Amino acid sequence: MLSTEGPALAVADINNDGLDDVFIGASKWQKNAVFLQAKGGTFARAAIPTLGADSSYEDVDAQWADFNKDGNMDLVVASGGNEYYGKDTLLSPRIYLGDGKGHLTKLSDAFHDLYINASSVAVDDFDGDGYPDLFIGGRSVPGNTARSPTHTCSATTVKATSPTSQPPSEKTSPASDWLPAPAGATSTKTATKTSSFPSNGAGSSLL
Repeated sequence: MLSTEGPALAVADINNDGLDDVFIGASKWQKNAVFLQAKGGTFARAAIPTLGADSSYEDVDAQWADFNKDGNMDLVVASGGNEYYGKDTLLSPRIYLGDGKGHLTKLSDAFHDLYINASSVAVDDFDGDGYPDLFIGGRSVPGNTARSPTHTCSATTVKATSPTSQPPSEKTSPASDWLPAPAGATSTKTATKTSSFPSNGAGSSLL
């Protein structure tokens, strides 16, 4: 059902102890959780208030990656559900920055003006600049499942520039800052350049 997309599941070592830890997403009004693994294969739920504060979101998919290149794993969560529509912040993806000790802090306005009923999220370095980029797949247009969503493609770099190669576009938005630059970067800003174009299926985002 489009109105019940969650939960998400993502695995990574977030406290740098050599053991895999688990993020388990939740549906709307439920609390997601991070479980830290101990030796012997047991898991204990970590106290992360910033995750519990976002219980209104529908956690459709999630991935761990080092987005700000500080050596610690960060979390991206794709949001969805057919009960939200338009420019509802509950349709925006979220990023939580990790400190390498099992704690997460939400990054405010990580995806400026991006609202998508997501179905999936994938991480890779699409432009070869050494920094993780994101593909966010769209499920449907909330309230109008017969309508095809619009693709939104973004490329992010630590320098205040954008890659020259991107999908054919009809509209390009100004660059906006969304991630802090790592130590030693040549700029203190990260630029995001977004292009939108029609889709013949579920919409998606490349960031």
